[in-house]
This record gives sequence, structure tokens and C-alpha cells, in this order.
Amino acid sequence: MILIGGVSSLAVVGVALYAVFALSPAPVAPAPEPATTVYEPTPVTLVGEVTEVNFEQVAFDGPSLIRLKAAGTGEMYVVSVLSMGLSACAAYAAIADPFQLAPGDRLEVRGLKLESGKVVPCEQSDHYLRATRTETKDAVGLAYTYKKGPQGYVLEENTLTANDPMLEMVYTAVFTNTEAYADFVNATDAREGPENYSLRVYRNAEKLWPAQWVEAYPDESNVALALEEPVELAVAGAKAVRYTVDGLYPIDTYVVTQGAFTYLLSGMFNDATSVIGTDYARFIETLKFVPAVE
Repeated sequence: MILIGGVSSLAVVGVALYAVFALSPAPVAPAPEPATTVYEPTPVTLVGEVTEVNFEQVAFDGPSLIRLKAAGTGEMYVVSVLSMGLSACAAYAAIADPFQLAPGDRLEVRGLKLESGKVVPCEQSDHYLRATRTETKDAVGLAYTYKKGPQGYVLEENTLTANDPMLEMVYTAVFTNTEAYADFVNATDAREGPENYSLRVYRNAEKLWPAQWVEAYPDESNVALALEEPVELAVAGAKAVRYTVDGLYPIDTYVVTQGAFTYLLSGMFNDATSVIGTDYARFIETLKFVPAVE
């Protein structure tokens, strides 16, 4: 031991070590890793109007993007429908074909809202994308709504002509299932036309009641081929008669008169409980008379 100024060398070393430890900062614990938030897709159900349909990404196997303005709130959403792999979706049969949609269509959608904000109808069996369209024909005082998908219809307007030259036909509409229409148009063999339903509008200058009009224009009403006597009823609050005509298909026929017009509705299908039979019945229920503007 060495004495330094009366103090042992061990004491001096101890003081130095104490100073070193006293001046050293206390060890700092590492900061915890920030918690990772995992976004869970949110189930949503929307009703609204289509404002835009975008297919730009489809060329690269991307989705169709449908911009939807929600009813009531006016909030904007983007519905994303797969192009590649759509047939593998649990809700495939309940999803309307985006290529049949257009601005102004009414859309009902149930799906998952992703972190990006897009709504995707696909993964669950209760998902759907349903579309209808309402047409208002002021010139003939009528509005109607038809289904565009799934299992929707192609609308052909003003393609029919009157059988009776005395009648002035002012509007026609024919509704054919989209797939059946494509098969018929693309067929290379001769075949009968597919099941469909149609609307014909005539000017009713004589102001005839439905039963009178049916008898006055048998070539147009086909009443001679009726399987039963016409039954009186009301359609959209207007006087009407209904009967079934025997033809290539049984033809469920309504004749309605309202204001200056006669409306002839024909559903050509074999089974009233089939999809087209049900859709025709719903179409009749959507009819509304509006003020005619010529």
C-alpha cells in the first residue's frame, strides 16, 4: 500500500471509480416497437345511382370500377368488381355484369369496404350487386323500371311495327335476357327468337276502353287466339284487361288505356314462375303514368 499525502492509494482509486460510475448515465431501455394496426374490411350495404363506370384497369386484369352516389347522403363510393377470378367469388351469381351498367342506373350493393375505401362484393354468399334502370317516356306519358343485372335484360326501342295499318304506333320496347339475346344474335343456325317481354304504345284517338280496343283491333290484340275471355283489372290505377294468347310461347297480355294512349304489354315465356315470368310481373308493377309532353 502506498500513502499519498497521508491517503492510501486504494482510497484514491476508490474515489476515482466512484466518480466514473457517478458521472456515467444510467442505461436507457429501448423504446417499444409501435403497435401495428391491422385494418379489418368492414361490411357495408349501399343503395344509390351510378355516376361513372371505368374499365381502364380491365385490360390489365384489373377490376371494373363503378362510382356510386349514395341515396340520401350523396356520399360517393367506388365499387370494385373483379375481372380476373370473378367466377370464383362466393357471390358470383348475384353480381351484375359491369359491362351492362351505365350512368343513371340504380345500384344496390353489399360487400366489404377495404382500407382503400373501395367496396368489393365477392367473398361472402350474401354479397350482391344488383342494378335496375328507370326510363321515363314523357312523349307517351309512361315511366317503367327494368332489371339490368344479375340476369338482366337488353332493351331494344322502336323496333316493332303495327300489324293494323289503322293504328298509329308511337313507341315500342322489347326486353330480352342478356345471355339469351347474345346467343340469338351470334347464332349461325336458324332458330326461333328467345323468350322476352314487350311494350307497345298506340295513339288512342277514339278514346276506347281496353275491352273496346281489343275487339276493335283484333290483328293487334290477337284476341282471336286468346285461351280465355279477357279479365278486367287495373294497372297503375288505369283500366285494363288481361288474357293469354296461344302462340310460339304463351303470351301473357295486358291492354291498358290512359289519356291519349293504349298500352299493349306482352310477356312471351313458357313458365310464369321462371325468372323472366317473375321479372315481367315486377315490370308491370313498376309502371307509372306521367304527364305526357309531346
